[in-house]
Amino acid sequence: MDHADPSQSAWLGMAVRVIICDDQGRMLLLKRPHGGHFPDQWEFPGGKSDPGETPDISCVRETLEETGLQIRLDRLIGAVEGRVKGLRTINLAMAGSIVGGECKLSSEHVDASWCELDEVRRRDITDVTRDILRLSEPVKKATEDD
Repeated sequence: MDHADPSQSAWLGMAVRVIICDDQGRMLLLKRPHGGHFPDQWEFPGGKSDPGETPDISCVRETLEETGLQIRLDRLIGAVEGRVKGLRTINLAMAGSIVGGECKLSSEHVDASWCELDEVRRRDITDVTRDILRLSEPVKKATEDD
């Protein structure tokens, strides 16, 4: 069986995103800087997984690096496809809770905001963030019904 040359793949790799809610149910969004990928758009904390890194470790590491917050992962939300520089990414989304730290932004973002769901929808959010919201709505409703 012939296997495609991985260097010719249109896939960039795997990334993770974490929906973190505060005690009032607001979600943490981070704003991208004016230059670079997705300029001036808002997104959930996360990023590309390091080689050999498991998704849970990626979520915890990326959140700590970007926000200074220590989190516990609560559940899987799902996976969505994204694009960076024309290459596809797999974005694994998890829900998490804060267990420590204080919100301090890294140089990757220029602002942070705790937002109600309606406010998140009104913001200029990345396509991946929009797709994750679509996935998370049935999860949130099921949790509320329990």
